[in-house]
Amino acid sequence: MSLSHAKSILVYIGKLVKVIAARLPGFHPRSCPVENAAAQGDNREPDIEIPIEGCDVEIQVDPLVLENRFAVMPADTPKDGDSATLQSRFEYNAKILNGARVFSDSVTHISVYDRDNVIREELSAHHRIPPPRILKKRCSTVYTGTTLHLAAEITTLNGNLFHWLLDAMGRMLMLEERMGQKLEIDRYLIPPKIASYRECMIAMGISEEKIIELPLGECVEFEKLIWIANPCGYSSHIVPEWLIQSYRRKFSKIVSKGQTKSTRLYISRQDASARKFSNEDALATALEARGYQIVRLSEYGLAEKVRLFAEATEVIGMSGAGMVCLMFCRPGTQVIEMYPSTFVNYNIASISYQLGHDHIPYIFPSNSFVSKLNSFSGKFEMDVEKFLEFYDSIEPKVQPSIRCSA
Repeated sequence: MSLSHAKSILVYIGKLVKVIAARLPGFHPRSCPVENAAAQGDNREPDIEIPIEGCDVEIQVDPLVLENRFAVMPADTPKDGDSATLQSRFEYNAKILNGARVFSDSVTHISVYDRDNVIREELSAHHRIPPPRILKKRCSTVYTGTTLHLAAEITTLNGNLFHWLLDAMGRMLMLEERMGQKLEIDRYLIPPKIASYRECMIAMGISEEKIIELPLGECVEFEKLIWIANPCGYSSHIVPEWLIQSYRRKFSKIVSKGQTKSTRLYISRQDASARKFSNEDALATALEARGYQIVRLSEYGLAEKVRLFAEATEVIGMSGAGMVCLMFCRPGTQVIEMYPSTFVNYNIASISYQLGHDHIPYIFPSNSFVSKLNSFSGKFEMDVEKFLEFYDSIEPKVQPSIRCSA
């Protein structure tokens, strides 16, 4: 057994121990610590439904991407008579819950329970192992006022920028832009121990004292909890245009200023936990010789990421979380998205198609055994010469306008 395999097994055992420990009944005091003020009695008010406008989406997709995609999403259907056009309908809903409780073991689920500790399955998310239907933990803290639940997705627990911007913070933008009334939010509940999430919230204009982190393995109660549906849905790979434009408006000053410049970016995944190149140094060296700036996005805050992509006229990168920042590029930007053959999807491409980028897919053979077992993972060896031949074969194009609207 190799050292890496032994480490993987130890990590798995550690997670399993956390899951078991988190599900044991808690021994917290009967009187829970209360933030700001005491909760007002036993609040049995019914949920309040919040009307939020849905939307229809239609995008053009390169046939090469559709032919090789690893998953077919049921909500994305071909348009009649046009197999290269996908259309989808997003229905949204939101609720204000009274006395709701949130509990997560950090591995298998993030769940919402009512005051009687019965799970609200339609408001909860789990992976493989279902959460407890009846919560036996005592609550550790009660938060008064109104809290927006931005820690509702398991996919946000590992620090993934794509899911954080679109599935989590996107809910905040949905409240701001797609409902007919303004709600006063006292605090925002986010996943724990991920500094980049807190930095993103501050960059979005949320004061730090309003941000609270979900304690893992503990039950937390809220006087009023706002739960919102996922802006991108669960059965679509399309990023809706309203969400893209909402982010562009949020950072309009940076976007407009950046679009007076012209740079080339290669988005490195060298520091990513999955899907990266074993020989990326060779690829990076070749692209640097062609005038590309090599960027590791983990080294930048959100506002700096916006600036980098707003200034770019050409972007190359493997399909992954960092490429979500293409939503800050100007129309006409040339994008080469590299896909291992085991992981072809149109998440990122849907952003480019709606912003009018010159999106060019490059699908390379997956030579990673791990990727064949798990399409989201793998360490690949890029045939650099073959990629450069492909790159050099792309016909020169008219550069995008140096200034355009945000």
